[in-house]
Amino acid sequence: VTEQARLSPFSRGSSHHDVFISSSCDGTRDTFVSHLSAALKRVNITVMEEDDKNKVPETRQYLPKKTRLGIERSKICVVVLSEDFASSKHSLTTLAEIIEWRHSKTGATVVPVFYGVDRSLVEQQIGKYGEAFSKHEASEPKDRVTEWRNALTEAASIKEGLHSNAESR
Repeated sequence: VTEQARLSPFSRGSSHHDVFISSSCDGTRDTFVSHLSAALKRVNITVMEEDDKNKVPETRQYLPKKTRLGIERSKICVVVLSEDFASSKHSLTTLAEIIEWRHSKTGATVVPVFYGVDRSLVEQQIGKYGEAFSKHEASEPKDRVTEWRNALTEAASIKEGLHSNAESR
């Protein structure tokens, strides 16, 4: 057993990361996500943050391999749902992959973090979420938009979600 595996409170099985963190490109990555990642690493929890590169996949099959493997090889997937999360096709696609993985036999635990956005806005897809989906519906296939909506609804319904208010930015 490696020193890292022995020290990590999450160590078990063949996972390569304890936590996978997904967020949109709206600035949370440079603030909240970097602080969360650093805090987890300080207590010997291995973390993989979603790759910023190639942020506009057309379908789930085009998610970067590193992102898909990060999801599949993590015990916990943290999804930071911020005010502009639904504007990002990549973020929605990654979330749909995470939710699908959650349903698999060996899937990770999913923990949504509502960062500066109310859970009800995400669940009901109103406000900025509704505006983003109006744009997606005009440019994306209906089944893809439905998949994204369903993934957001499920994420918002996870009771273990955490809340962070806008003042903490």
